[in-house]
Amino acid sequence: GRASLVSVFANLAIGPLVPLVMILTALTGGATLVLPAAGAVLGIPGWAVLRAVGWLASTAAHFPAASVTLPAPVAVVAAAILGLAAVLLIIRYAPRSFA
Repeated sequence: GRASLVSVFANLAIGPLVPLVMILTALTGGATLVLPAAGAVLGIPGWAVLRAVGWLASTAAHFPAASVTLPAPVAVVAAAILGLAAVLLIIRYAPRSFA
């Protein structure tokens, strides 16, 4: 298996941009329903942010040693440890009730 050494940092950089993209595309879609001709112009901000997301992801992936190949047993152990860490974080920080 392969393990990414930069994915956490890339996701920390890209993560805050995702809600912005969602808002911009929702606004563009809503405005386009009212005024279809304006869609191309109104979509430019969302497009620009998506281009930034793509650039950040591509740049992170091209760092030297951005990912490493792990032997199968090491990959299984690493996946198990990460899975356990995720479960523990969910248990620790998940809301206790949805009411």
